[in-house]
Amino acid sequence: MKQNSIDKQNITASVILPVYNQERFLSAAIESIINQKLPNEYVIEIIIIDDGSTDSSAQIIKNYQKSDSRIIFISHDKNLGIATALNKGISLAQGKYIIRMDADDISLSDRFIKQINFMEKNPEIGICGSAIIVINEHDEELGINTYPADHQSIRHAIILDAAFSHPSVIIRKSVLQKEGLLYDESFLRAQDFELFNRMVEATTSYNLSEPLIKYRTYTGKETSDLTLHFSNLMRKRNFQKLNLSEVEIDQNMDAIYCLNYRRGRINQQQFENLVSLCCKLYKNYCHNHNKKSDALLAQFLHSRICKIVYRSLIIDSNTLRKKIKNLQLVNKRFPTNPKLISMITQFPKLLLKRSSK
Repeated sequence: MKQNSIDKQNITASVILPVYNQERFLSAAIESIINQKLPNEYVIEIIIIDDGSTDSSAQIIKNYQKSDSRIIFISHDKNLGIATALNKGISLAQGKYIIRMDADDISLSDRFIKQINFMEKNPEIGICGSAIIVINEHDEELGINTYPADHQSIRHAIILDAAFSHPSVIIRKSVLQKEGLLYDESFLRAQDFELFNRMVEATTSYNLSEPLIKYRTYTGKETSDLTLHFSNLMRKRNFQKLNLSEVEIDQNMDAIYCLNYRRGRINQQQFENLVSLCCKLYKNYCHNHNKKSDALLAQFLHSRICKIVYRSLIIDSNTLRKKIKNLQLVNKRFPTNPKLISMITQFPKLLLKRSSK
């Protein structure tokens, strides 16, 4: 007998779960959804789109659908891609909110109530993500990833990356409808990066600091060349908005790569290129924004540089101190953090000593 019958006229949130060959982890993902702790007034529907799986994913979904009437099962005869699957789910969604979920991840049992409550209390927010607990294929916890919290910080971070964990977000459906927003199906990867860039221009965004999902990473899920290609395409678009020419962007892709944390070590020339790029970005940004926004971008770039250098084994502390000093002189509003500067000027030295042992 089916459980959890729902009133189709009174759906609070539509959970959209695209699936492609995820038989190994799919049951855990679905069970984390159907076992959410929700009060009676919060009604959910669960839209699961099997995007042409060739394993037993479809049968697993059908088995759960037999016992839970909240599950709406959509099956594609062939793999059309995650953007198409997600757009199909959005077109069917009856809920006030759209909750994203991936077929290899796990939502914590209080995720939905916390995110729905937050959205209900903050009607100006159109999209809200959360921190994530990273797990491996054996469900072992590897650490916690956090994301920029407030809207302005998200707007700066999204220049370089998605600024949200995609399967952690809840979206106010009315924003998608009002702005005509859907996933760009020409993006074979990094669809979230592309959509979220448009969303943060159309609505206020936020990330909760509390982890609400377990995000799975495992062999075979690493970032592909295709993902890097479409992510770099978005970065190029964003840098063009900051008045960098295509030639300048292509010349600075290595520095952009560094700025996005994609390289653990940088040499002195890479650091110089990185500083030059940040100064140019900051100068261009200042022409079009207010002082408070300028200062926040400066803080963001400064923080990125500090963290990148902190991880580097190559730059010696004296060179680093001079470079940071020069960077701060670019603009009087460029923020300083003496404690952090002191830490990052000494840390590479310590690392060099350790690596020489």
